[in-house]
Amino acid sequence: MKLLGLNSPEIFIILVILLSILGPKRVEKGFLLFKKLLKFLLSKDDEDRSSANSKVKPEEPEESEVKEEIIESDVKAEKPEEIELKEKQKIESNIDSAKTVEPQKDIAEKVEEKVEQAIEDKKLAETPVEDTEKPAVKEEIAKVEEDVKADEKLVEQATEKEWAEVDAEQNIDWMQLHELLPRLIVENEKVKAAELDYEAAVEALKSEYTAYYPQVTISVGNNWEDDRTPSKGTYPNNTITHDSKQGIQKSITITQMIWDAGRTNAMIDKAKATAQQAYYRLELTKEDVVMEAINAWLNLQKAYNTHEANKKIEANAKITLAMTIEKVKKGEGSKLEQLQIEQQYRTYQTLSMTSRLGLDSAIQRFQNVWRWKPHNIADMPSPLAD
Repeated sequence: MKLLGLNSPEIFIILVILLSILGPKRVEKGFLLFKKLLKFLLSKDDEDRSSANSKVKPEEPEESEVKEEIIESDVKAEKPEEIELKEKQKIESNIDSAKTVEPQKDIAEKVEEKVEQAIEDKKLAETPVEDTEKPAVKEEIAKVEEDVKADEKLVEQATEKEWAEVDAEQNIDWMQLHELLPRLIVENEKVKAAELDYEAAVEALKSEYTAYYPQVTISVGNNWEDDRTPSKGTYPNNTITHDSKQGIQKSITITQMIWDAGRTNAMIDKAKATAQQAYYRLELTKEDVVMEAINAWLNLQKAYNTHEANKKIEANAKITLAMTIEKVKKGEGSKLEQLQIEQQYRTYQTLSMTSRLGLDSAIQRFQNVWRWKPHNIADMPSPLAD
């Protein structure tokens, strides 16, 4: 069976080659390509036939018949080996044409991919910065923020619960600084320790003064003696006497120091200096506590005011950023302006977080000095000027 001058095995070989080139996933495309190839071959054969007919002149039928007979005789005279060579050449030409069709198709696909990529890049350039984030990344960030907020709430609840127990005994309202300082001085541990040191120094000084007074020693004793000396005589008339003596001994001794070459005076002077030093240390401790309390008070007010100011600045920067984003979406602003405003907002946000840490540190410092936690810091009275 022949089709377009090709045997069925040759057609099968061409099909196998085309399928190997296209792959199993593109069988349908391969069949379409094969149909196009068949149409191309059919059109080519028609053109060859038409050209051959045009060359033959109708006025000379005898010559055409003679030529046809000569051609048929030449075909019959050809050897089978030459026929096989011609068929192989036709197969190779078909394969080359199929190979040229495939690269053209790949080039078209690549061009389409580049066009699609360019369209996507253009869309991405027109979208806002906030919309370019992936949903998965947004979900992860949201989860992390929720976990952090939950941890902060737990810590805050635990802290509030602990300090609630402490503040339950100390329901202190805000008063002026000079009204709270006396109570702080009386209850401060440092001041109490300094007072005890001073009292010990005074008692040591009193003990040194006792060297001037006479020393009295009183002793009382009870004596008892049993005498068991044998009496003189012969046995069995000899006996042992039991003479016992018993008495109470009492004595009182008074000693008075008259002169010790100034040793007692030196010890007293040393005790006086130690007591004076303890007194000065007590006063310095009170001053340190007062200064520390004033610094803690003022630092808390300063940290609170700074944090509130940074919060307002951050809120204004956030509003400005939102307005800038809307302008960029409408096409009234540039991306560069949006990035600059966003950078400023991040800077103010960092300052707000830093001031919050400073406020927490000031609250802890105030609590360590005053021994109670401030709740309504906004109502703190400012110190009165002298």
